[in-house]
Amino acid sequence: MAGNGKKLNRANRKKIKIQPTAKSVMKAIPFYHTVRVFLIDREDRIRKIYSSGTLDPRLVLADVKTLLLEEARISKQ
Repeated sequence: MAGNGKKLNRANRKKIKIQPTAKSVMKAIPFYHTVRVFLIDREDRIRKIYSSGTLDPRLVLADVKTLLLEEARISKQ
């Protein structure tokens, strides 16, 4: 999957709405934020999509290390 805007937008449709509290600076404006994080390689390909349930720093670090190992292996060829 390429990391272009259309595909990212399609993969990123699920959002959460955070309604500000009375103490909030933005009292009347709801805030929308994505619940997904994308791991994109140097070729702009989406390699992994993490949701709020799978966004574990240890998993992300392991996936980044895997990408770096793949890159090192390819550069040696």
